[in-house]
Amino acid sequence: MDIGIDVSPIQNGHRFRGIGSYTRGLLYGLGQLETDDRFILYYWKGLPLEIERDNLPRNVTWRGVPFPRVGRVSALLAQQVMMIPSLSMARPDLYHQLGIVADPSAGGLPWAILDRSIVTIHDLTPLVYHDTFLKGKRLREQVYRLMLSAARRARMVLVDSQATQQDVIHLLGVRPERVSIAPLAIAPGLMSALNAHMPSERPDGLPSSYLLTVAGDYPNKDLATLLTAYARIASYPSTPDLVLVGPPGASVARLRQSNDVAAARIHMYTHLSDAQLAAAYRGAVMVIVPSVYEGFGLPVLEAMAAGTPVVAANVSSLPEVAGDAALLVPPRDAVALADAIQELCSCSATRQKLRSRGRERVGLYSWKQTAEATLAAYHRAVLLDPVKHRVVGRPSV
Repeated sequence: MDIGIDVSPIQNGHRFRGIGSYTRGLLYGLGQLETDDRFILYYWKGLPLEIERDNLPRNVTWRGVPFPRVGRVSALLAQQVMMIPSLSMARPDLYHQLGIVADPSAGGLPWAILDRSIVTIHDLTPLVYHDTFLKGKRLREQVYRLMLSAARRARMVLVDSQATQQDVIHLLGVRPERVSIAPLAIAPGLMSALNAHMPSERPDGLPSSYLLTVAGDYPNKDLATLLTAYARIASYPSTPDLVLVGPPGASVARLRQSNDVAAARIHMYTHLSDAQLAAAYRGAVMVIVPSVYEGFGLPVLEAMAAGTPVVAANVSSLPEVAGDAALLVPPRDAVALADAIQELCSCSATRQKLRSRGRERVGLYSWKQTAEATLAAYHRAVLLDPVKHRVVGRPSV
């Protein structure tokens, strides 16, 4: 089977974000498989393409797509128009678009090949949190809804978790037999840093004892509840400092105005390298994941790989990833979260139990396993009728 894959996420603005990591990880995993399938990798000409060629799948052919320089719609024009000749020449049996995001610069799923497409939807955050991500952003919303409409018409949708599978079925109206799950794994670069025998590069200013959260200040990440919980216990001598890694927002600013004691104990890093992030994970007393909506929840897995215990909300995809290897608390409950943090700080036996379970749990996830599930989805997709039963009910898009 000839399988086309769009690798432009490692060229555009998402190359350092989740979809860029997913692209590299999936290619790395496919490279570990013994398969006779042939892979056609589509990339944008004229843009940097940084990829480890030794980790690619066997039987790879590269197809360059002209990239016009016409401002915000350049990527859309490349994917929707300039790619058509390449798709027509190669005629892949299946074409895989690696993500749908609310960003015109990402291009999106080509309408010309929907009947042979499989598309990955990592989450529906912009749809669920419309006011934050789409309100007042006309082009962004139009493109995102257009791409969701295209995904509904694709041969198959690939998701990272059961939680996102249910969202795609209920919010987009895609039939269950057209939604397949391929769980994620830790980004190869970060995993290498976590597995390194030599000490990692410790970020400047990192305190000696701290709690860690890796998340931007977005509504679904719910840093507001975390900060409210921390404010309740920040004055206790036994409470470690709090380290936040991710884009800042209004939540910390509000805390600074209301609680000087807690604010003084918060350390913020907008971005850390893989080596620095590995060091931050390893040195933390615990990792806290307060999110109320996640397509997967990689910080849970990353913390477990570092041997660090986890406290997480028991909602969305987080319980799927955590299993019994984390201390789970109700979402948006600052009192319960504060109590869980104190419990874990004071009980070394519980921390050790979670570390042990976490090391076992993280072994269930690898890019090879992601690639195996993805390849199985490819083979199921080509057997599906491309016309019948694409959508059931009335979607909420």
